[in-house]
Amino acid sequence: MSSSKAKSHSATNNSREKRPGEAFARAGDVCQKLDIQPYVLKFWEGEFSQLGKRVGSKRRYDSGALAMAEEIRRLLQEEKRTLGDVRGILASRFPDQGEASADTPSPPEPAADSDEDLAGLKQKIAVLAGENRDLRRAAAESNRHSLALSEARNEVVELQREVERQRRRAERLQEAETRTRELEAEARRLRKECAEAKKALAQLREEAARAKETAKTLEQRAEHARTEAEQARLEVEVLKGEVAGLAGECERLSGGEETMLELRERLALAENSESALRDEYERAAADLRAVQKRERDLRSAIAKDVAEAVESINALTAESEALLLLLGPVSR
Repeated sequence: MSSSKAKSHSATNNSREKRPGEAFARAGDVCQKLDIQPYVLKFWEGEFSQLGKRVGSKRRYDSGALAMAEEIRRLLQEEKRTLGDVRGILASRFPDQGEASADTPSPPEPAADSDEDLAGLKQKIAVLAGENRDLRRAAAESNRHSLALSEARNEVVELQREVERQRRRAERLQEAETRTRELEAEARRLRKECAEAKKALAQLREEAARAKETAKTLEQRAEHARTEAEQARLEVEVLKGEVAGLAGECERLSGGEETMLELRERLALAENSESALRDEYERAAADLRAVQKRERDLRSAIAKDVAEAVESINALTAESEALLLLLGPVSR
């Protein structure tokens, strides 16, 4: 504001202090200096009568008028003031410019005032037509900018949607990767358990084979014991028969007490031998039953471990297929 006031004061001083013989600038020179179109200057001349001096049918501009034109350009184009505001400001800042313009004698003008008025109207019409063209161009440019802005907003919305889709896809991929790592860890655990189960199964099979061998040996021993018991029983029966016969014979002879005692001792030994063989047979049968029970337990444990391993493998296979189905649409 201080610079504008200083400029207005300097313009006022220039308008007041006129040097004799001062040269007047033409309209083209003013337009070139202010960088404006000629129709704009003509419009200003119609709106601000104190701007410039008429010399014949042309206007000429001294230093004060040039300063006023610069002030008009600054107020209208830079500060975006209205025409009424500019008139008030010019009246306060250039009070002598209007009086000087009014007091300065002008050369005799052409008698045809109507032609001059018509020329002025044509100039105003040309100025308004130029402004109208500028407004239309500005409106067209504004429409183009609005359309471009709308398209840009649509593109931004589409990009936001695409970003959201990519974010969701990334989340699904991350979830799938996490689930894949979990399934891989579960698969490693199941593979380890399967290896341990196979190892335990092999051990159980070895124990079952050893149990079968033991059972076979015990069966052989039991069979041998049964055979020996049967033989002992037969021998006892024979001895019993012999003892009975000898007892009868001893009784008839009445002198065979010693022979009777010997036979009784032999009978007792035979009975003891039969009892020992029977005990051994019973022990062998008990061992055989224990081995058979151990074999059944081993087979049951093997079947249970195999069933658990198969169930774990089936569950892992189902989870792997589900993961593949999940990764299928994500990869697409």
